[in-house]
Amino acid sequence: MITLAPVTGVNAQSFNTCKCQLPIDNSFQVVPMTLGAGPDTDIAVPPLYQNDNATTPAMALPFNFCFYGQSFDSVFISNNGIISFLKPIHTFIDSTQSLPLGHDTMLIAPFYADANTFYNRGVVYYKITPTYMVVIWDSVRFAGTDVDGWNYFQLIISNGTDPIIPDGNNISFCYPVMQWACSETSGGFSGYGGTPAFVGLNKGDGINYAQISRFSLGGNYFFGPFNTHNGVDWLDFTSFTLNSCVNNNVIPPVIYNNRSACNTLYICPCDTTPTEHALGAPDSLFSHHCDTVRLSAAFLCAQQGQNATVSYTSPGQLNIFSVDTSTVNLMDSITVTIIPAFGDTGTHIVSLIATDTVNHVQSTLSYTIVVTNDCITVGVDAPQPKNSFVVYPNPVSKYLTIQPVDAPGIVTAKIYGVLGTEVISTGNITGKYNADVSHLPRGMYFVQLLNDGEPVSVKKIVIE
Repeated sequence: MITLAPVTGVNAQSFNTCKCQLPIDNSFQVVPMTLGAGPDTDIAVPPLYQNDNATTPAMALPFNFCFYGQSFDSVFISNNGIISFLKPIHTFIDSTQSLPLGHDTMLIAPFYADANTFYNRGVVYYKITPTYMVVIWDSVRFAGTDVDGWNYFQLIISNGTDPIIPDGNNISFCYPVMQWACSETSGGFSGYGGTPAFVGLNKGDGINYAQISRFSLGGNYFFGPFNTHNGVDWLDFTSFTLNSCVNNNVIPPVIYNNRSACNTLYICPCDTTPTEHALGAPDSLFSHHCDTVRLSAAFLCAQQGQNATVSYTSPGQLNIFSVDTSTVNLMDSITVTIIPAFGDTGTHIVSLIATDTVNHVQSTLSYTIVVTNDCITVGVDAPQPKNSFVVYPNPVSKYLTIQPVDAPGIVTAKIYGVLGTEVISTGNITGKYNADVSHLPRGMYFVQLLNDGEPVSVKKIVIE
């Protein structure tokens, strides 16, 4: 898989804790699927509206959603992993049909397959805000008798300007866990081998569509967007970002694994030049080695015959060390390696770009790079008082013990994520304090000790 933005060096942030999925909290509701395809068993009932082939009535959107040049202010949500615009679509594509689908099938498919949520086999949730809508198919199973696996996937559509989908895009797909591809009713056995699931867009004119892929097998196999024998496990922990607001039926290259929450990176510079050393700058800030930042992006060509070229822009001074590109199975990738120098201090925008070679439509993935000397805020092991406090175990999975040493005042502690977000704040600490970190995602964090409200020390921990 393409790594989003690996960072090496003791000062640099880790991107491992970034996720594309939104938590299902009390701002979400169960999707009210009250329209059935035929038999009474297809009609869902509250409170969970579990069903086989039901959809919602038209649901109003408080924003305009742009799809192939048309504007929509309502959608239908289906149990089978799609939303549609012109009419409710109850059933799954079967073996007698092929893409592109015909008229009245204007739809977005994060995972178009024959799901069945009866008998506590999953729930579909949604949230509508003034500028975007989220739909989450939570732990949905497939139609059949030998049902073992479950799928968890998410769709967001927006007005095209909300930063929840960055860089002017208006659709994102997210796949935390995927464990089946085909139902028994579509010819599969134990979740695989039947009519392939479809991920992509369909304009509904019998001509135009964009296909991220189709999936019929288990395993981590990806042979390209137009191969039907891809493994659904390839989707695990992936995301896709795209723009459907086009007038020429050409969807720009799809961005693979854009985790927008992670697109700001703070990093300390390295100074090794003789001139700067002569001016009194240290050979390497805080005696650490140079940080190396590798910004990567991958773009998938989702339309038949589409090809793309990749490039980057970086206005202003920033030490770009190298640029590498590759193309595999219609997936174009670019990696820009940056080694920030002392003179690079400040904020920089680095944009990784894919351009359609025929229609010249573009997709852009932008990063904000903040080169800063204030390394304590980004997790550097800066000089600090000896024996101010100890933390253990490290790595930790459940309870982290924080024990102050030689701290005479009122002692408290705060735990921060790699992006500087406070995740835990303790009360007054006397002796040992056990902080429950079991609810936090795995990754790197920083524990800051405060004495009488003033920061005195920082330690790095890893939650596993």
